[in-house]
Amino acid sequence: MIKTQVIDNWLEKDLINFLHTFFLHLAPHFFSQRSHSEDENNYFYISKLNTYDPFSLYLSSKLEKFFKKNILIDDIYANIQHPNMEGSFHYDKCDVTCLLMVSESLKEKGQFIIKDEEIIEFVQNRLIIFDSKKMHKGVAPVKGARISLAFKINFQKD
Repeated sequence: MIKTQVIDNWLEKDLINFLHTFFLHLAPHFFSQRSHSEDENNYFYISKLNTYDPFSLYLSSKLEKFFKKNILIDDIYANIQHPNMEGSFHYDKCDVTCLLMVSESLKEKGQFIIKDEEIIEFVQNRLIIFDSKKMHKGVAPVKGARISLAFKINFQKD
């Protein structure tokens, strides 16, 4: 089981600001995401990334350097939540989840919660690495948009 880690200022300032604008205004996003299939009422927006485009591969290489081992990125996507688009507790079907907080820091709500373990404030450019089998959720912001980039990672077996 991997220990939860929080890394601030993971990307260069210009890049994180670009991502914020890109996901909020330019990237196609769809009102179809929910924390798990039984959650019938709590939808929010998703913007999927191609795991093999140069940008995704760049981010994957940064994560590989951190883990110091080969990884497989199963999925990369942005979650975009506005007020009242509440997440619910769920787990992911991979070894590790990495969550990059993309939008500007949120002063009210917007936290990331790992059930029975930790509440992590939403701060722009903060990367959270955690065991995907831990129940977790993102809290909707009071105002503005909460944008996070999720990486679903599996470790390559030797």
